[in-house]
Amino acid sequence: MDAPLYVDEWTVGDMEASVSPFYPNWNEKAFADYVRKFGLDVKKKVKELSRGMKVKLQIAAALSHDAKLLILDEPADKRA
Repeated sequence: MDAPLYVDEWTVGDMEASVSPFYPNWNEKAFADYVRKFGLDVKKKVKELSRGMKVKLQIAAALSHDAKLLILDEPADKRA
């Protein structure tokens, strides 16, 4: 996927609130830490994020629910 399947009008915070219930192992603290480390603004709308920031949001979500396996396609894409 080239772009996240999050609603453009959602904020980063809305995305977490909408996605986290699907993951029984969702870790709010981990997500908040990744958001901070990646420089994401929880009040910014998804449509306002750059392509690279959208990738960071996807990574933050992927790492915040204790996945046993992550398969990354082109994780070092130079276009991001």
